[in-house]
Amino acid sequence: MNPQKIIGKQTYFILGFLLIWVVLNLLSAAFTGLAHDEAYYWMYSQNLDWGFYDHPPAIAIMIKAGYFLFENDFGLRLVNVLTGCVSLFLLWKICTKYGEDFLLFVSLISGLIIFHVYGFIVVPDGPLLASSIFYFWALEKYLNSEKIKYILILALSVALMLYSKYHGFLILLFTIIAAPEFLKKRSFWLIALFSLILFFPHIIWQIENNYPTLQYHLLGRGNRAYTISFSLNYFLGLILISGPLIGFILWYVFFKVRITSKWERVLKFNVLGVVIFFFFSSFYSKVEPNWNIPVVIPLLILSYKYLKEEFTLRKWIVVLGGITFVIGLFFRVFLATDSIFNGVSSHFKIRNEFHNWEEWAQEIAKKAQNKPVIFLNSYQKASKYTYYTKSLAHSYNGVNYRKNQFDLWDTETKIQGKNVLMVLGMDLPNFSLVETAIGDFYISELKNFRSYNKVEIEVLNKEWTFEAKKTYPLEVMLTNNYPFSVNFQENENFSVEIVASLIKDKQLVEEQRFPLLLDKGELDPGESFIQIINYKAPPEKDSYHIFVSLKSNYLEPGINYKNKILIVE
Repeated sequence: MNPQKIIGKQTYFILGFLLIWVVLNLLSAAFTGLAHDEAYYWMYSQNLDWGFYDHPPAIAIMIKAGYFLFENDFGLRLVNVLTGCVSLFLLWKICTKYGEDFLLFVSLISGLIIFHVYGFIVVPDGPLLASSIFYFWALEKYLNSEKIKYILILALSVALMLYSKYHGFLILLFTIIAAPEFLKKRSFWLIALFSLILFFPHIIWQIENNYPTLQYHLLGRGNRAYTISFSLNYFLGLILISGPLIGFILWYVFFKVRITSKWERVLKFNVLGVVIFFFFSSFYSKVEPNWNIPVVIPLLILSYKYLKEEFTLRKWIVVLGGITFVIGLFFRVFLATDSIFNGVSSHFKIRNEFHNWEEWAQEIAKKAQNKPVIFLNSYQKASKYTYYTKSLAHSYNGVNYRKNQFDLWDTETKIQGKNVLMVLGMDLPNFSLVETAIGDFYISELKNFRSYNKVEIEVLNKEWTFEAKKTYPLEVMLTNNYPFSVNFQENENFSVEIVASLIKDKQLVEEQRFPLLLDKGELDPGESFIQIINYKAPPEKDSYHIFVSLKSNYLEPGINYKNKILIVE
């Protein structure tokens, strides 16, 4: 039998599978409502920049391109679907270096639930998966030949990974740890230089915006006490990401496969390195399952190599992969319409993320009557409202939440002094109940709205070890970062106070309030003002996070200040 005919037949099979795969993903893209974060990333795409608070800009560019063609859910996800399909074909080409086995490859793809999810749902993990495939393909080419074209291709793949998600840095780190001899190669430094040039606009964006992403990812997550569930859930998430049904087999295979080349050594180090890195991270904060996305591609490649010659385990992969494919089909139908699952779907929280949000947005818009809408501590609801109504919305972020892209955009500036509709998930005085397609909310019209989250607060004290119950003077400096003068007395219904909030394990322990003693009542753009507040240390000896904020009316204290760790002895 002619080997070329066998190769050709296998290629036709894989192209046929990818055609079915892309059709399934396009159907899911068209008929499934948006996930919360997809609406948020759509907001990115409407305000293109070289960076965003949470992520690099690749996701925004992908959405922008597809939405330009079709201004709907389908268009928003289109480029992600097509990119994912092309990257899977490239992954097939990588795996065929060990021989062609269409059924094994398809079973591995079908058995990894993340390919079902990120095949159409457009979040940064999708482009990271695609760009990491491109990277490992380019890396093998470079290891076989240091021609300038492979140097440039590898540099491009590095930049694409970094523009997709910051987890790409881990892949680069463990590549170097696996092969430190790269550091002695002139070609490696050329790759580093070209990658840096391509990534430089994002670096400039970080500098110009005071490194918001680094502050969030490195400093903004670790304010919850460690519990054993963090580490246990981490390993459960790892199995979920690598399966779930085939995950145990893949990890068994990973420790059995024999490494025979520098490229395979890089693959293995990337899997081990990422797993160990996030295991230790679980002692600092909760680790989301999708953070382990960088292990998926090297784990799959090494598993393919081993399983191609291990027929018993291969049979199990085929069976379990087929079962996972069927589960994936049910998952797609459920997300598109849960009408056939009405008896059980109300018990699943995920149901609420994809269904009835357009009706909800129109119901809120009807109450707003063209006024801007403010959501408390929810960039997701603000994004979905904007997506479905194309009207101005803002997420007001307080100390019990976190900063996000709304803190960088000018939406807060646009609503100053306007009549707005405030939407909460809890009842407060002067708020009325409104029943919506997704549940009860509370709304209130606020006239001449004022908020002050872009007034920066810095506490000038250097010492943060206090004696319990003792009072300490805190030197608080306010700086107006708005492009206009801020008058703190312009709305008598929005009285402004300085508030010191004490947080422990992401729970509010206490608030201490102090009157704002600004004689002239306003700050010009860039102007600063210093006030002394007498803060009484709490009675309980412990370590806390302390926020010093401005509180306007019954709004939650804002995020005006980088929190400090307060030690009470």
